[in-house]
Amino acid sequence: MANGSTWSYLQTILLGIAGFCFGPLILSIGNNPVATNPDKFVNSGQFKVWIAVFGAQTALWFVLALPLWRELPEGGIKENKLQFGLIILALLVLTLMISLVRPPERPLFWHQTKMVSLQACGMAVALLAIHGMGLIYRKLDHTKDLEGGDGKPPEESVKRLIDLRQRLEQLLLAAGTIIGAATLATGGLRSALIAYRESNRELFPKEYVLLYGLIYSMFLAAVYVPVHLKLQSRARELRERLLPFKKGESESWASWHSNRKALDELLQLQVNPVTGLFNGISILSPLAGSIVGLLIGK
Repeated sequence: MANGSTWSYLQTILLGIAGFCFGPLILSIGNNPVATNPDKFVNSGQFKVWIAVFGAQTALWFVLALPLWRELPEGGIKENKLQFGLIILALLVLTLMISLVRPPERPLFWHQTKMVSLQACGMAVALLAIHGMGLIYRKLDHTKDLEGGDGKPPEESVKRLIDLRQRLEQLLLAAGTIIGAATLATGGLRSALIAYRESNRELFPKEYVLLYGLIYSMFLAAVYVPVHLKLQSRARELRERLLPFKKGESESWASWHSNRKALDELLQLQVNPVTGLFNGISILSPLAGSIVGLLIGK
């Protein structure tokens, strides 16, 4: 068991190192013959900060991709092609909308093509997390094992709901962290371009970084909120099945209320969508990345 944990830990470190090297290596390949004084760009301190942030971003992709893939149930993509396709379409539309706003001259060789390709890899990793949230919604919407019809004790239904909530929070954290890192890297790129040429400040205004984080934050919230609401709905149904109000029972009101309150806390029924959004800090991480990006590039 210890050997397995050690290997998993080493595997994560090796993937992180490989990912950290991968992004900067791809960007550094080739020379741009039409760029004006590219050495000024790559030798600036702002470029070094940006390339380090970008390396950390690609390291994050490498570390998260395999666990997120393993988290998907068997047939999770094949049996849900429509959902998977719609999520891909939504991400493509968002990415295309953002890519229409292009910053000025990029001194690196095939910079725009490389960045779009690399960001597509990052979005593919985020897609796994977002698709996982959609699968949780479908499971909550169609499963019968939470209704007591499978012959299993009620405690099993409670455990299933808690497991689904934990999975949802983990997927939310993964998707939010990926998007937040991408926003931060965008702020770093802006800073590097301004250091390369001061006129780029007007061509690549800081509001674009904030807009980048805001758009993806709204998309992530739009995916998360319906799943959260469905989870709360099924939890309330389960609570009413386990602890219904029965007239004429000798059980005291205090005891019934105490048990019901304990079950509410266990199922986190007191967490409304707004509270869930603020508690799920990953929802806010893209905006947090925007703010830090603004600080880097102001």
